[in-house]
Amino acid sequence: MFLDSFFIFYFIGMALTAFLIFHFYTKSKNNTKKKLSEESNRIIKYIAGIEAVEIADHLYFYAYSHSDDKVVSPLFKDIGSMAEFASKNLLQRDGEHDYDYWLKLSKLSQEESNLSTERYIVTQNDIKQFNIGLKQVENTGTLNPKLPQNPFFEYILFDLCRENLQVDIFEPLEEHANNISLDLDDINGSEVFELYEYISGNESNYNGINPKSAAAVVKGFISIILSNSQSGWQTTFKSLID
Repeated sequence: MFLDSFFIFYFIGMALTAFLIFHFYTKSKNNTKKKLSEESNRIIKYIAGIEAVEIADHLYFYAYSHSDDKVVSPLFKDIGSMAEFASKNLLQRDGEHDYDYWLKLSKLSQEESNLSTERYIVTQNDIKQFNIGLKQVENTGTLNPKLPQNPFFEYILFDLCRENLQVDIFEPLEEHANNISLDLDDINGSEVFELYEYISGNESNYNGINPKSAAAVVKGFISIILSNSQSGWQTTFKSLID
């Protein structure tokens, strides 16, 4: 009788202990998930300035973080929308600022640039020659010196993927990348611009590789980074790779 009672209380105690352990583990796990969710939803406010670029005779605005060396905003055609975005999402070194402050900076960017001596300009012909030139190299396998040499392409467009996109996003490029001995892990704006330099007939780290595959990687890369960029970039530049 005594042993029966002992085992009953023993098993009850074990069950209660197991329940309490499970309860506190679950609560701790849920709190961790909640904390991680809150962290992921937190908006990162970059210290940035406003830049203007003329694209096909239209003026556009975007934010650029010099300390992070990357674009940190959508591409805006409306100066007021740029100022509104900046007032909610960006900082200056002395902290947050209101709409009027950012509107003033946006207007100033039309006259001055902190990225170059003059405001970037991308002509309609640049876009046309980029599209036609890539197709020509991809189809014929011959280098094309007529591909536009525009600094905006090198320093901004090819470099839109500063956020270290997952490697698997570039899997559609794998076959062509293998043809030129380029690992998917190494695909980034700088490397792809070197490919662009090569198919343009300029000195490059990739001299002597298959031009068709190089052009296919450039075209596919631009398509992928535009489709994964903030709004405005894809719609404005989609004709580059249509």
